[in-house]
Amino acid sequence: MGYRQEQLARELGVNSATINRWKN
Repeated sequence: MGYRQEQLARELGVNSATINRWKN
């Protein structure tokens, strides 16, 4: 778990946005 919470939050936000785009 070398990822920082900030980076994780940023990656999760981007991933969720891309997933929403893929779903829509």
